Amino acid sequence: MPITDEQRTTAIDMMKNERPPEAVHARLVEMGASNDEVYAFVSDLVRLKNEAAARDPARLREEAKWILIRGGTVEDVVAAFGAVGVASEHARPEAERMLALVRTMRPCMRCRSPMMPTEVMFDTGGNSICPRCHTRDEIVRSEQRGIVSEMENLGMVSPLMGLAIASMVERSQAPPIAPPEFPAGPPCPQCRAPTLVSTSTLPPHHAAAASGARWVCRSCGSTS
Repeated sequence: MPITDEQRTTAIDMMKNERPPEAVHARLVEMGASNDEVYAFVSDLVRLKNEAAARDPARLREEAKWILIRGGTVEDVVAAFGAVGVASEHARPEAERMLALVRTMRPCMRCRSPMMPTEVMFDTGGNSICPRCHTRDEIVRSEQRGIVSEMENLGMVSPLMGLAIASMVERSQAPPIAPPEFPAGPPCPQCRAPTLVSTSTLPPHHAAAASGARWVCRSCGSTS
């Protein structure tokens, strides 16, 4: 029995809401569609969704950034864009623009993530850090202030002693400063290590490149 318009609309809405293919399949079967028709239809939807995601401008720019940071060239970026159907006449200007942006970036001295000059923030030691590390510092300081304030309210320490304690704790918990270079790649979605490698830089016969994945993690081997 062919997929009806109602079933098609339901499946597309579920996919837009990030429901897994298994849930979409089960729902369409509940609505009376045959198992074989549902399997073929959902598989086609997943393929179309992946193709659309691969051509998402924000994702392409992010991948281009990491290709260039890892030493890739404009030609490497153009090839990566071309692999998802972006024409060379459109890919090259964008690749050159991304190269100009990457040349202005600097690594966070805490986590080494690349950041634009306008994103640079500073910790209490004067080290340039990214907004994410700054937020983490703010959370830690807020927790410390809460603990010290409670100690002051209980009469355990004086306000001046509380400030001294908070300052000492902050210095002792400051993360080490990383070497001034960029990490190998964006964080892996599985193990969170900054060891993703763009498959566009791998030999064509490499298993990850042959699988059609865009990234492979050098730490856990997962692809995405």
